[in-house]
Amino acid sequence: MKRIVAHRSTHLEEIRFLAVSFESLEDLQRERESLSEEVFTLCSDPERSAYAAFGLQRARLRNVLGWKTMLYYAQHLLRGEIVRSKNRTERDIYQLGGNFILDRNGCLRLSFRSQEPADRPLATEEVRILEECLNDGS
Repeated sequence: MKRIVAHRSTHLEEIRFLAVSFESLEDLQRERESLSEEVFTLCSDPERSAYAAFGLQRARLRNVLGWKTMLYYAQHLLRGEIVRSKNRTERDIYQLGGNFILDRNGCLRLSFRSQEPADRPLATEEVRILEECLNDGS
């Protein structure tokens, strides 16, 4: 989410960001407190209904412990971007995430399902789609 916000748009107030996590409401509230600005809504989905609806899978051990994933997290750790929280209740390192953009009509404009924990879509592609949605009124 930080990657898109870094590309601040003059129309940012027209975009609603929603982050869904399987973590508890208490953990998400602690996460919210660590953010410098409130640009998106955090939702708890412990039953993973949204994960199932968007077809998000679980990783295999070789993906979780793969070099690409280890390098990704090491880079973020060195930049001080990973904060260890001793308050997290349950962690599922196998649950893969995804990024999705739906327009005002509920049409899916971007669908990115991670194949391994380090997978992320290009922020420039996300911004392009968001701007497209704003420009065509969808």
